[in-house]
Amino acid sequence: MGRSTPDEDSSDSSSRTSRVLEHVRRELLLYSTVTGILLACVAGCVLRQFSLSSYAIYVIKFPGELMFRLLTMLIIPLVVLTIMSGVCTLQSGVGSGKIGVVALCYYIGTTICAAVLGLTLVLLAKPLTTPLANQGSSGQDQWARFQGNALDAIMDLLRNAVPSNVFLAPLERVTTQYETVVLQKAENVSNGGSVDSEVMRSLISVPGPNLIGLIVISVLFAMALNKLRGECERMIEMIQTLSRVVLLLVSWFMWTTPVGIFCLVLGNLLEAGDVSSMVRTVGVFCGIVVTGLFMHLSVTLTGLYVLVVRENPLSFLRAIAPAMVTAFGTSSSSATLPVTFHCLEERAGVNPAVSRLVLPLGTVINMDGGALYEALAAIYVAHILQFPLALSDYLTIVIASIASSIGAPSIPAAGMVTTILVFTSVGLPVEHIAIIYSVDWLLDRFRTMVNVCGDSFGCAVIQSLCRKELAEAAGYHQANEGNSSYNLKDNEMFLNGGISQSSI
Repeated sequence: MGRSTPDEDSSDSSSRTSRVLEHVRRELLLYSTVTGILLACVAGCVLRQFSLSSYAIYVIKFPGELMFRLLTMLIIPLVVLTIMSGVCTLQSGVGSGKIGVVALCYYIGTTICAAVLGLTLVLLAKPLTTPLANQGSSGQDQWARFQGNALDAIMDLLRNAVPSNVFLAPLERVTTQYETVVLQKAENVSNGGSVDSEVMRSLISVPGPNLIGLIVISVLFAMALNKLRGECERMIEMIQTLSRVVLLLVSWFMWTTPVGIFCLVLGNLLEAGDVSSMVRTVGVFCGIVVTGLFMHLSVTLTGLYVLVVRENPLSFLRAIAPAMVTAFGTSSSSATLPVTFHCLEERAGVNPAVSRLVLPLGTVINMDGGALYEALAAIYVAHILQFPLALSDYLTIVIASIASSIGAPSIPAAGMVTTILVFTSVGLPVEHIAIIYSVDWLLDRFRTMVNVCGDSFGCAVIQSLCRKELAEAAGYHQANEGNSSYNLKDNEMFLNGGISQSSI
């Protein structure tokens, strides 16, 4: 009695096997990408013994470059179409206005928390830092040419938000350039005389998409379409169809990430200098940064998620895991954007009306990892150089790190440029940023991963806070079902969140 028959045992075993295979099939992309990173670490340790040439490393990274180009190819159509689709989903743009305000408050609030956390951790860890003796500028003069301040960064952000040419916005953005002009040169400079100079500012256009400008243009255009909805139904329908086409391309391109990330991580490991020397020099700094990023993710972001959404954050993290792994591999939140869209809408069930409006905005202004890193890096370097900092300097560093991280380019290694702005805000010698530059390539990957998590958690939190607006928008589309581009299937998708299976 109570014993199972051989047929029952066989049936249970077959059922467990099918469940395991189904789970592996569903998570195959995630497991493949993680395996690629682990294999890259092993291969990197082995191949470093052979001292490969720079050209060989260049060839190794080439498949990763192709993967990176495939993903970045979709950034502009993805940002423009998904934002316009999201705004058009909401009735008359009223709901999108509140969602936008809530998103801004969330992103700025979490960025402030990240910067303050970085400040707190580096102050607590001050006894662990070892002052460096006689740090000269030899080999570090390359950094002395960088100048700037947080106010210039904010003004550049606002300039880019209002592009002077709509058609050039996908191709270039505006930034401030600095040039030191000698006004009057003393006769005996070699004997202690001074040189009277002034830093002149000018605006230049640099290649690269102006994402903040594209977001502003897309939101305004979509709001105008909503206002004239009766006359623009066909155009709205076309925008939503094109949005689904782009997301379908994303689902195809994502399968290139395991091989691409393997090649990128392997190439970076082979390019790294003396790892043991690097660890001895800045090991404490790396430990503080990684600890801070982990605390921000596990306490601030998941805490807000639990407080507002009231669901298990581990399930949500599991859903966005492919985006986290891709962010670590590419070190670019913009390149990860297509994967993040797929994870939120397909795996996490976030309402497309929220993700398509909030996620591109977060990619531009939500740089939690960058704010934490910049505040921490400036104070850490000041400590090891025994550079005196007053209480007002600490406050300035926090404000500068927040301001410079907002709107920073979401591309690899952009954090070093914004860190320079924080250094100059308190007069810290810019050339000493070379002390931490050797590990920036690694820490940048952790920062990007936290930035992507912040964007994703933000979408879930904002969806929970704006349920009323989403319900009103769903009711609006039900009432206009007869003469709207939204059919019953699209409306059901809107209410439940996520993209219907027929859309992908």
